[in-house]
This record gives sequence, structure tokens and C-alpha cells, in this order.
Amino acid sequence: MAGRLTRRRFIKLGTAAGAGLMVPSYLQLGCGDNQQTAATTRPGDPVTTSKVIRTPARIDHFIDPLPVPPTLSPDTERYPDTDYYEIRMSQFGQELHSQLPETTVWGYEKSFPGPTIEARRGRRTRVKWINDDLPAAHLLQASIDPTIYQGREFPDVRTIVHLHGSFVRPEFDGQPDAWSSPGAGNTGPGHFGSEFTYPNDQPATMLWYHDHAMHSTRLNVYAGLAGLYFIRDEEEEKLSLPVGNHEIPLVIQDRTLADDASLSYPTTGITPVHPVWVMRFLGDMPLINGSAYPYLDAEPRRYRLRLLNASNTRTWNLWFDAGGGPFPFHVIGSDGGFLPAPARVESLRLAPAERADVILDLSAADPGTVFTLRNDAPAPYPEGGDQPLDNLMQIRLSRDLDGEDRSTPADRLSLPATSTATPTSGVPKRIFYLDELSNDQGSAVELLINDRRFHDPVEEQPAAGTTEIWEIVNLTLDAHPFHIHLVQFQVMNRQPLDQAQYWKDKDAYVAGTAPIPDPHTYLTGAAVPPAPAETGWKDTALSMPAEVLRLAVPFSLPAGVSGPARYIYHCHILEHEDNDMMRPFDVV
Repeated sequence: MAGRLTRRRFIKLGTAAGAGLMVPSYLQLGCGDNQQTAATTRPGDPVTTSKVIRTPARIDHFIDPLPVPPTLSPDTERYPDTDYYEIRMSQFGQELHSQLPETTVWGYEKSFPGPTIEARRGRRTRVKWINDDLPAAHLLQASIDPTIYQGREFPDVRTIVHLHGSFVRPEFDGQPDAWSSPGAGNTGPGHFGSEFTYPNDQPATMLWYHDHAMHSTRLNVYAGLAGLYFIRDEEEEKLSLPVGNHEIPLVIQDRTLADDASLSYPTTGITPVHPVWVMRFLGDMPLINGSAYPYLDAEPRRYRLRLLNASNTRTWNLWFDAGGGPFPFHVIGSDGGFLPAPARVESLRLAPAERADVILDLSAADPGTVFTLRNDAPAPYPEGGDQPLDNLMQIRLSRDLDGEDRSTPADRLSLPATSTATPTSGVPKRIFYLDELSNDQGSAVELLINDRRFHDPVEEQPAAGTTEIWEIVNLTLDAHPFHIHLVQFQVMNRQPLDQAQYWKDKDAYVAGTAPIPDPHTYLTGAAVPPAPAETGWKDTALSMPAEVLRLAVPFSLPAGVSGPARYIYHCHILEHEDNDMMRPFDVV
């Protein structure tokens, strides 16, 4: 029997049907500058309730329960030894707070963030990504800036899905030029089709999928095209970690909403060269799993929190405040899987695209204790000066223990053995510097790696079976999350250098009269080892201003792939990668 059409379902279905939807009078909002009421029942229903509608700046914090993205169920019969999904992208309405009207967003399977995919190590996942239902006009149409296209033409709406952190064939990597418009009416030069196969040939971890379309990643992800992807294996299951309702994903983002709760993204740029594009985006409202300022009712037990920073630009420094200072927790994993050993910390820095696997132990806390997830990272990071976002969500110890907590305390965990990435003897190190090209007024016009643009010829050709040292020199004031497709690497260290002198000396390299400057010539201090939470395998690491970041990067290719195989590396500040802080490389 079909369920009765609720108010929320009606609006979602109506929005999907077209932008010209006429909203019936009994669903329209009342009048008022900052606070309104809306009927939540149809005329003739026996009970009439009303809902307070406010502007985003006036909503109450911590009154909505934390939502958790739904998990998809695969078709296990269509292909042998394969989980098959068909996942549709569309535009729809979703309530981000109970005191706000619905916000029009984009998402996968009408979910913002997208639904979760659960995979098994060694068992293939195959996904047909369908964008037919997206409109021809972008949800953020006024924020499109063709001046960053470098003379190329693109449809306003184009998508391509990248499974971030996956060890995958290049044609299924979801690279920027593989985009397609809705229904594949137009396609990019790298377009391969809509069905992607992921081998899941890597340890248990949390990946995430998100849009990666050329020059449009910042807008598509901001609109809502992102979701979680878990790989599970037997080693993870032997650890007696919190499971079920006690393993909770936290997708952390920032957004700005207009007074009518619509998504707001800048439409005026910082320079006439790019009249619309902006160098960074910092929202004024935190969202956790698509909800503003939610709360979680918790039991006195251990919880496993799976954290993802899915923000465009913002770096978070997260900590739990129980009223008496930071409440310690343990980090047991990062981007690529488990750490060598649990790391007890009081705060955790998480740059865009980074993930963390956290154990929060509430077993000895007093009943009624409220733990506030807070952030004290400057914005932009690390120089600051912009909108801070402090309180993000609450965890309330308000429930009795429901059954025995049989999970292992974090400090007693014996995590799976982690190998060490050892650089291959005789393989030269590679040097990359991150730089901004500015106009005469000092405003950024373009962000580049080694003064090369994305479509310039490939210069890096690492050999499969080798491990290289990559040195990332940051010549800007921003911290840049440096992401490499295909691989999981290890952070070796960071070391301060003379940024100003390096910046001057690179001119000879740009002119073609000298090799790229070696960072060792410019060092000004001792190397600093990675933070405890960075000691595992990673695919994204933060490059700090006036420092060289050293990575040990092993290269191999998926089964059946022979070189040269094309992948990319880039800054994961989405506004930066959209304006060319991104380069290809070939594994040979």
C-alpha cells in the first residue's frame, strides 16, 4: 500500500518535477521579517501543528537529532562476485534545520550528504552513476565563471564521480576531463562511460566519493555531490571495535544560507580578471551530516566516530569540551586505514578531504555530561582573519547503557601491522612548489604547481614498483591539502625554509634557464616528524606555508593495468583545484 504523501515528501517530489512547481497555499510560509510559521498538515486533517521558521542567523542550536546518511543495498546477482548499484544525481529539497524551510540541494539518491556504500575488501563494487535528472541550469548558476576555463567551452552542468582514496584503474578514477552533461549530451575528452568498477583491493578504511568535474568541482560539491564509502575486512572485524549504532559517521562541512535558507555562494570575484571566481569559501554555518548544530543522545560506552572534512576550503581543529577543558580521545586510523598504534590526543586537525577514525570513550563520564564538539582553527588556515566557527554539535550522555559494551578500550587495541614506505635507492626525489599568480593589486588570479597548468604536458612519470620522495614547497600564505590519486603515501616530515628566497630563485626555472630549486638549499630549521594522527597511510596531507612537506610515495598499478597510466595530484581546496592547482602524472 502506498504511503500517504507527507508534506516533506510532497515538496521533495514536486521540486524534482521542475523549477516551476506551484506550492499550494497550505504549504506557503506566513509573513514576518525573522520568524514565520508554516502549517505541517493539510486542510481537514484532525490535528494542526505549526513550525517556527527563522532566518539562519536566528536558529536555535542543538535542538535537532544527528541524522546519519542511509546505507545503500546492492544488487548482488547482476554481475559475478560484484555489488552493483545504480545511483542517480538530482536536485531536491532537504531540511537542514527544523527551524528552516527546505534548502534546495543536489545529491545522490536524494540524500545530502549522499548515501553510504559498504564494500568488502577483495569484492568488486560496480556503480552506474546517472546524472540524467540534474537540471540544465546549475543550482549555483550565478557563481559560474567561464574566465577560468582558459578558452575552453563547457556546459554549465557537468559531473564526474571520483572515489577519493581508491586504488583503481585510470578510466574509473573520475578525473576532471571525464565529465558528462546530464544524459551525456556533451562529454569531456576523458569520458569513459557511466559505469565504474572499484576493485576494493585495499585495507579496511573510509573513503568518500564526490564530484570532480573540470572547473566545477567547488560548485558541484558545495551543491551536495559527496558521500561516504566504507571498505570492510576481517582484520577490522577482529578488533572488537564499536559497531552498529555505536559507529557513527560525521561528515563535516560549512555552508552559508540566505535568509530563505537557499544555498549562498559568492557571485562576485576578487579581481576583474575573474569577475566571479573566489580564492576560498568559508561558510558561516557548520553542517554535520547535512544538519546544522545537531545533537546526539549517547550511552556511557565507547563510540567509533568516522570523521570526514568535506568542506571546500575550511580546515578544522576539533576537540571535545565537557566543561572542564579538552576531553581526550584516541585516533586509530586516517585516510588509508589504521594507524600503527592508537594515538591519544586532545585535538585533531582535519584539512579538506582528510579522514580520521576516532574512539571516544564515554564509559566513565558522569550521567548528564554534555560534550560539545568544538573547533578553534583560524580561518583561513593558518593566518586567520575570517569567520570563525566554534561550536559544531553536542553529544549528550543522556541514555542508560543498553547492553554490555564489549568493545576493546582504545589504549588496549593491537591494530593491524602497518608497513613502512622505504624510498627506492637511486630514484630521484621530485620537487613541487605551490604558488599564486597575483595581479598588481596583490589579488590571486591563478594557483599553480611548479608554474604549470593542468593541461600542460606531463612531467612526472614514476615507475610502478618504486617508492619516491615527493617534496612539496609552499610559497603561499595558505595551507594546502595535497592529494595524490591512486596511491596511499606516508608523511616523512615537515621542515621550515626561506620562502621569500625560494620564491625569487624559482624565476630562473620558470624562464627555463635553471633546474627547479632544491629545497635543501633554503632550509631554516630542523625537520619535524608527523603528528601521531598522521603516522599511517594517507592520500591527503597538509602543506603549511614556508615549509617543505616530505612524502614517501609508493607506486603500483591495479591488476591488468599497464603503463603509462594517467592519474592526477592537486590541492584539495576546491576553489584552488578549479583554477589549475592540479597536474597529471603517468605511472609507467
